Amino acid sequence: MTDQPDHPKSSKRVRASERAVSAVLRAMAANGIAVGKICVSGGQVEIIPAGVEEATKPKKSGGLKDW
Repeated sequence: MTDQPDHPKSSKRVRASERAVSAVLRAMAANGIAVGKICVSGGQVEIIPAGVEEATKPKKSGGLKDW
């Protein structure tokens, strides 16, 4: 006799929790982090933040100033 049942193991569907994903998105928004991309594959969620906007780069002042 074996410990394994005669029927095949039932597969359980795994999916991302909407509540957990929403909590992460709210936390990111509260801290000023923009979302660039969200990838959902089954129970795995990957949230990629957006890059730094071009507007935050320092403006060019024309180089070194003469003394």
